[in-house]
Amino acid sequence: MDLLTELTDRKVLAVVRADTPDLAVACLRTLAGAGVTALEVSLTTPGALDAIARARADSPPDVLIGAGTVLTAEHAELAAAAGASFTVTPGLTPGAPRSTALGLPLLCGALTPPRSSPRSTPAPPRSRSSPPPPTAPATCATCSPRCRTPR
Repeated sequence: MDLLTELTDRKVLAVVRADTPDLAVACLRTLAGAGVTALEVSLTTPGALDAIARARADSPPDVLIGAGTVLTAEHAELAAAAGASFTVTPGLTPGAPRSTALGLPLLCGALTPPRSSPRSTPAPPRSRSSPPPPTAPATCATCSPRCRTPR
């Protein structure tokens, strides 16, 4: 699968972070039912791998269900075992090469320069390398009441 082509064609990639695997699965089902067919479950969600496996079992094959925040090689292996369609890493983590070795399409992101290069220790806090887009607060406010006030 060519993940970039798939995401370009689908236009939206929904990222799900939830407090429980049941809530994550409910969110995934709701999104898929609304026609959003590119979905990512962040591994910061408790029971995320269970949610991915359950959603994968319940979803048509054309629904992409990925694992996000893949930090380690073990995360990549567990995501593959859960049936993830792709993985997302926040930078060049050990999960990135393991994902590709497993044949999982990979989105490797980097918001700031410290995240774009591997380190053995966390980078010290730094300011962002670029400001957020001017539409970010308005866009966020339309999705969540918690984001009604720009920060």
